[in-house]
Amino acid sequence: MPLLSGFGKSLGREDQGSVMGYDTRFTGRFALSRPLTAEESAILAAVHDHCHEDDLELPYAFLQKRTVTIEREVIGPLYVGESLHYLTEKFPSFYCQWTLSGNKRSLVWDKGEKFYNYVGWLEYLLSNFFAVRGVQLSGTVKWKGANRGDRGSITVEGNRIIVKMTHP
Repeated sequence: MPLLSGFGKSLGREDQGSVMGYDTRFTGRFALSRPLTAEESAILAAVHDHCHEDDLELPYAFLQKRTVTIEREVIGPLYVGESLHYLTEKFPSFYCQWTLSGNKRSLVWDKGEKFYNYVGWLEYLLSNFFAVRGVQLSGTVKWKGANRGDRGSITVEGNRIIVKMTHP
């Protein structure tokens, strides 16, 4: 299963940063169309808190898969938070750093370092968690990577993800 609808492979970021990893910072939020139930909040927290490895069996099941549309202003490997190599067929990377805000009304970055495959994780959560439960997201999150020129925005409108570069 490709991480990005219509692209077959995710794009690379291996040339950024050193062996220590690559940092990207995020500002903004994706508002939820309704508050999550206690059970839904617990499932999302489990996705956030767990290291997702190839042989991982999650303590919960996503019953359906929905298609999410991703639109890009520029398809460039340095600008979309994705990796050339999949860590797994199931998950975009080991850690999901999208989490519920303190008031549980939006999805935000957890402020942790080295968040890889952030667009892939957003697609995964929209397809496998939010859409299945009838929850829509809306809003814009801006990113700024460690390398000059690595910045842009991710906008979610319903089940549509729009990724745009900010040109320096």
